Amino acid sequence: MMVQWYVRANCGVQRVMRRLRKEQQGLTMVEYGVAAAFLVLFLVGALMIVGPQLKNWITVTMDRIVNGRGA
Repeated sequence: MMVQWYVRANCGVQRVMRRLRKEQQGLTMVEYGVAAAFLVLFLVGALMIVGPQLKNWITVTMDRIVNGRGA
């Protein structure tokens, strides 16, 4: 009886390990991580280019609103 459970458990573990090796899900997670890193780099670059212009626009708009000249 115990031998039968051991054999079943062992076969199940081997089947799961074979499936994981075949699917290579760990590699997929690394690919998602690399894609996320490139997205962050792109966003930081875009903000560095647009940032000073956006800051200037916000400052001018706030000054106009505070001084009563509207947006």
